[in-house]
Amino acid sequence: IAAGLVVLLMAVAATGWAVENDSIQARVLISGVAYDDGFGVGLKDPASIWYQKSTGEVYVADAGNSRVIIYDSLLTAIYSFKHHIKDPSTGAQIPGQPRGLAVTSDGEILLLDGSSSKLDLLDFRGRLLASVSPSRLLNDSTLRLTIVAITVDEHDNFYVIVTGDLLRVLVLDRDLNLIRQFGEKGNLPAQLSTPVSIGVSNGRIFIGDLN
Repeated sequence: IAAGLVVLLMAVAATGWAVENDSIQARVLISGVAYDDGFGVGLKDPASIWYQKSTGEVYVADAGNSRVIIYDSLLTAIYSFKHHIKDPSTGAQIPGQPRGLAVTSDGEILLLDGSSSKLDLLDFRGRLLASVSPSRLLNDSTLRLTIVAITVDEHDNFYVIVTGDLLRVLVLDRDLNLIRQFGEKGNLPAQLSTPVSIGVSNGRIFIGDLN
């Protein structure tokens, strides 16, 4: 397990996003490779990774197994929890696809799920604290929006990129209330085209855009 995750972290570090100083938090997309997670089941389509410097823990969103794995500073798996979403047609709880996460200073987890249009705020053991859709935050239920990237700053404010009917960066407080929004779609230097990642460091916002 340690060897597998070392390879994973080395690959992440090569992107330039995973090296974290006192203020920057890492959120990096990684390729799906199977590793033993310490719970007897290999990772299946790990979609993102988060390094929590204050604890030395590593969080992996394992989309293919509908769960989040937490590793300690020695890269030993210490906890795993499943993530479920509500089926829009039946209301039943079904396995989700965790594809992005950001962790606050006290261990609360904001989770982006590829099968859901909502953001889920979880406690340190994966229990749901709150859930919100970007369209509700923007007070327009007609908007069709997709959440593509999330991160958190040193003040535990969340940054969320949404695309679809509009392209915005939403800044939320730790209770998922909208503080402000910015950004627009376009090809000019100050505009965004195909954003895929976001990070915050010392008051500066860095966005990875494919175009």
